[in-house]
Amino acid sequence: MIVSVPAYVLPATQELLVAGGDERIALDTPGQKNKYGCRAIYTSGLVAFGSCTASGISADGYAAAERMRAHLAQELRHASPVEVYRREMHRMRRDLLELCGLCNTATDLVFAASGTDIHLIAAQLSSSLSHARGTLHVIMVCAEESGSGVPDALSGRHFSASAASLANAGKGDPIAGRPIADISHVAIRDAAGAARAIAEIDADARRLASAAIQAGQHVLLVTTDVSKTGCIAPSPQCAMQLQQEYGSKLHVLIDACQWRIAHASLRAYLVQGFMVALTGSKFASGPSFSGALLLPAAMRQALQEQELSEALQSYSIREDWPEYFLPAQTLEPGFNFGLLLRWVVALHELRAFYAVPQARARYFLQRFAARVLQRLHEDPCFEALDTTVLDRQALGHIAAWDEIPSIMAFIIYKPGKDGSRKPLSREQTRRVYERLQDPQYPHISSYLFQLGQPVACGERDGVLVAALRICASARLVAQAAGRPHGDGGDAAIEQAMLCFDEIVALI
Repeated sequence: MIVSVPAYVLPATQELLVAGGDERIALDTPGQKNKYGCRAIYTSGLVAFGSCTASGISADGYAAAERMRAHLAQELRHASPVEVYRREMHRMRRDLLELCGLCNTATDLVFAASGTDIHLIAAQLSSSLSHARGTLHVIMVCAEESGSGVPDALSGRHFSASAASLANAGKGDPIAGRPIADISHVAIRDAAGAARAIAEIDADARRLASAAIQAGQHVLLVTTDVSKTGCIAPSPQCAMQLQQEYGSKLHVLIDACQWRIAHASLRAYLVQGFMVALTGSKFASGPSFSGALLLPAAMRQALQEQELSEALQSYSIREDWPEYFLPAQTLEPGFNFGLLLRWVVALHELRAFYAVPQARARYFLQRFAARVLQRLHEDPCFEALDTTVLDRQALGHIAAWDEIPSIMAFIIYKPGKDGSRKPLSREQTRRVYERLQDPQYPHISSYLFQLGQPVACGERDGVLVAALRICASARLVAQAAGRPHGDGGDAAIEQAMLCFDEIVALI
C-alpha cells in the first residue's frame, strides 16, 4: 500500500518568528509577549531602548521577514524543507561573514537558536579538544552579567525545560549522562553593586586558570565583551596573556552576544585564535533568539580531526554548520525556519547600521551617552551604575564606535520632602519596567518605553536593588544618524529624556 506523505506546511511569519527556540521565546496568552516583553509583530508607539535584553521587531524588519517567508514558500514547492533550509543558511552564513569583513578569512560560522546555545556549543567543542588530556574548567563572569542559563550550558547541562530540537529536557540535568566542565565565577561587581577594578578581576581569572591547569584540567576562559551592565571582563589583555602562557591548555570564548563590537575588534579577537559568540537580538536589533559562533582558523583545523559530542545531537543540526565541516556530518539533518527569519531581520537592521558612516555613528553615540549620563548624574531620582572602561587596546585597537558606552545602567530612587531619597526595591523596579511599556497604564507622553530588564546589583541603604538599562541599538543609530540631512539624533535623545520623565512620574 502506498501511503502519501503530506507536504510541509510553512507557518505564518508571525508564528515562525517565535518558533524554533526554548520556552523563553514563547508568547504568553494575555499580552502575546515573550519573556523579554517583546511581541512577534511590530508595536506602534513603542520606543525601544532595551536592546541589552532583547529587541522588538521593527515594521521594516517584519516586512523583510515576510519577504523571506514568501520566498521559502515558493522554494518549498520544489524542494524538501531540509534542502531549502540548507541552501538559505549557507547564503546567510556567507552574508554575515561578508557583513563582518570576514569573507576572505578562514573563519567558520555555526548557527544556533540562542546565545545560550552558542555557549553550550563552544564548551562542547573545547571539551572535545581537551578530552584526551584532562577535564575542562570554565572561568566566566557571574551569571547576572551574562545570562541565567549560561553556567548550565557551559557545564554541559540542560539550561531550559525545552530546546529548539528537544521537546522535553530536565533543566539542570547533564545532557549526556555527566557534566563536561566545572564552573568558576569571577565577580564584576562587589556586594554593593560597584564595579570592581579590572586588575582585580584579571587577577581572579589568572589565579583560577593557574589552579585548574596545575590540577591537570584544561581551561575555557569566557571574556564578556560587553556584559549586561556594559563591562568588559576579564580584559582582552588578560585573555591574551593566559593563552600565551598556557597554549593549547587554554581556550578563549569572547562572549560578544550583545554585538557591541566593531569590525576591527572582532577581527582582532579571531586573529588571536579566540572563538566569538554573537547574537542578532541585542544591539543588532533582530528578534529574540538567533545565535552565531565564529571559529578561528586554528580551531577549525584542530576540530576537523575530532568527533562532535553526543550532547550536540540535542542542541544542533547538520544544516547549521558549514558544509565542509566534516565532524558535523554526524549530526541529524533538520531545519529551523524561525531561526532563519530572525537572522534575516537582524541582517536587515545591521546592513542599515553599517551603511551609516562610522564617524557619524560615533558622533551620535557620543551625544546620546553624554546626555543620558548627564541626566542620570543630575537627577536625584537616579544613580548611574559605574562600569569598567571599554578597553581593547591590547588588541591593537583602532578608535571606533565600540569604545563609546551604549548601555547605561541606573538605579531608581524616590526623593523625600526633606531632601533624602530611598532606593526602589527590586520588585518596585520591576513594576516600573513593566508599566513603562503597558498601554493600559496612564502615561504622561504618547510613547511607551522598553528598557533593558532589571539586573540585580547589590543593595543600597539595606534595600536589595536592581538596575534598569537604557541602550542605543543598531536600529536607533541608523534611524538617528542614517540621513545626512536629518536631525542628527535630536529626536532620539529627546525620547530618552521623556523616558526618564515617565519614570519620575511613575515613582
